[in-house]
Amino acid sequence: MRKAWATLLAATLVFMPAMPHAQAAIKTASIARAGDDCIRAGKIAAGRGLDSADLECILVTSGSLSGKLVWWYPGLKALGRYEIVTPTDTRTSDSKEVAASRSGDKIGSALGNAMKSEGLLSDYVPRSIIGNSGILALSTFQSYKKRVDSSFIGNLGLLNATYVTKSTTLLTNSMPLARLAQEYEAIAVPINSKYMNVISLLEDMKSNPKALTFIGGAVGGVDHLFLAKLAQQAGVDLKLLQYQSYSSAFSINNALLTSSAFVGLSASADFISGLSSAKLRVLGIASPDRLPWLKGKTLASQGVQLIFGNWYGFFVLSDIPDKDKNNIIHLLDVLHSSITWKNTLLANHWSDGYLAHGDFAALIEAQNTEAKALVNLLGM
Repeated sequence: MRKAWATLLAATLVFMPAMPHAQAAIKTASIARAGDDCIRAGKIAAGRGLDSADLECILVTSGSLSGKLVWWYPGLKALGRYEIVTPTDTRTSDSKEVAASRSGDKIGSALGNAMKSEGLLSDYVPRSIIGNSGILALSTFQSYKKRVDSSFIGNLGLLNATYVTKSTTLLTNSMPLARLAQEYEAIAVPINSKYMNVISLLEDMKSNPKALTFIGGAVGGVDHLFLAKLAQQAGVDLKLLQYQSYSSAFSINNALLTSSAFVGLSASADFISGLSSAKLRVLGIASPDRLPWLKGKTLASQGVQLIFGNWYGFFVLSDIPDKDKNNIIHLLDVLHSSITWKNTLLANHWSDGYLAHGDFAALIEAQNTEAKALVNLLGM
């Protein structure tokens, strides 16, 4: 969470009509960022783009910024017909209400549609590959050589899976260009559970860790590592915790209704249905702020300083030319500022979580080290 090039995106671009741009404050050249409003065409904001690139005040004529003078990357080129390779994680056992939003193919299609709507590519070709926790899709993508018209959607779950399976195919061998979306973890219990908040849960984890059974996704996956980080907060030996893995959010939700001793861990959106039907209670969400789609307090607001969840990012082959790499980085920065992308995130219950190239690469390096350590602590 990237290429044959086409039309020049500049002041002369012709874009398709789109939804109106929300009113935004005019930003001067000294504080401008890509997508901000400006007032004088042709003015340059020196070094205000990513990697100290210049921005130019340009009249955009398509997409959600159509008709606006906006700080833009001069010489930006839209992609032509573009391939987006994704691991397919959608589970057919999931009902519509808890359909796994954590599917790489879903976010790949959402990204392609948003970029096409914004005029940032002419068309896209989705290539979804299932198998081996996403590693098959990654190895297929990495078998390409110097292909500038292909990208890959990776995530934290895949980063973890490479260590759990001891794979020689590593996500870090592809080049990260941007983190696009974030899915924060949540903790849910049956409505008849004695737990009313996360503090009482953590207290029981300390006093009698084997009295609880945590349920979530794959062993060594994002949910399991979330439990490991919770245990570290509580000062509990990770090997004393009981964890059961389920193949789908549907299965997790159903299992929660069978025992008041079960504690569910999953992406926040997976508990929307159970909460709205008054079958589940959300004890805490590992997000920095409250989420609009799920009623529940953040862990931080309850004194537990833990922010954690899966992310989706955009990757390209490590051997593509710098000019192509930089162009895509700038395209993704422009997409991030669009109304289309903001609406896409909200419609799919994804948090923004945007990180550009350098910051995203640093995050992956840090989480790469953490994933190895947590997997070892879990005894895998």
